[in-house]
Amino acid sequence: MTGATCTALPAIACLLFIQSALSSDPVGSGMSLMARRTLVRGFLLLVLLLAPLAAGEGFVRWQGARDADGTFQFRGRPIRPFALPVKSARSLVDRYLSSSSSFLIYDPELGWRHRPNARTADQLHRTNAAGLRADREYSPGLRPGLFRVSMFGDSFILGSDVDQPDAPGAQLETLLNQRGVDAEVLNFGVNAYGIDQAYLRWQRSGRRYQPAVVPPMDVLLCLLEPRWLSSDFVMPQHIRWMRG
Repeated sequence: MTGATCTALPAIACLLFIQSALSSDPVGSGMSLMARRTLVRGFLLLVLLLAPLAAGEGFVRWQGARDADGTFQFRGRPIRPFALPVKSARSLVDRYLSSSSSFLIYDPELGWRHRPNARTADQLHRTNAAGLRADREYSPGLRPGLFRVSMFGDSFILGSDVDQPDAPGAQLETLLNQRGVDAEVLNFGVNAYGIDQAYLRWQRSGRRYQPAVVPPMDVLLCLLEPRWLSSDFVMPQHIRWMRG
C-alpha cells in the first residue's frame, strides 16, 4: 500500500462518516438532525486535535532514525525509551584502543594514563616522554641543591581547564623559584584519577624521581569519589579483586 493511499483512507472515512451522519434518513440511527450535527462537530473537533499530533509524529519519524543500539534519534537527540548503548560503547572503545593519537591510552594497571609526548587537540595539555604534564624532561637523579615536589591526583592537580603555565604544578614551581628556591614540581595528575590510581602511579613511576615533598592536596577530593566502588569505571585487575 502506497503512502498516498494511506493518507487518503482516513479522509475518505471521515467524508463517509459525515455524509452518513448528516443524511436525512440514516438507516437505524434513531437520532434527530440536531444530535447528528452535534456528533459531527464533536468528531471534527477530535480530528482537528489529533491531526497536528499525527502530522508531528509522522514528521519526527520521517526525519529521525535509529542508532546501532536501537535508540531513536531525532536531529541528534535520543528519544525515549532508550536502549543500552552496548554497540556504541564497543565502537567507542575500539576506536580508543586503536587510536595512535589519543591523549589518553589504556593501562592494564592504572586503567588509563597519558600518552607520552602527546598533546590535546586544543594544545592546552602537553606531555613529556614520561607522560607527565610538562614541556621538558626530568632526570630521576637530583642535582645538588634541587628541591623537588611531585603532585599526584585528578583533574584538579592536572589543571585540566588551563594552559600549561597555569597548571598548579607550574604555578607552584614559579612561586618557589621567585623565592630563591631551586625547585622542580612534577605534575603526575590525570583526569578522573582516584586516590588508588594516584597511589599506584606513585609506586610505579613516582618514587624514582626522589621528591622531597608529595603534597596531599587531593586526598579529600579523591576520598569523596572512590572509583573502586563503582563498576562504571575500568579499574586495575587487583582493584576488582579487592571488591571480591
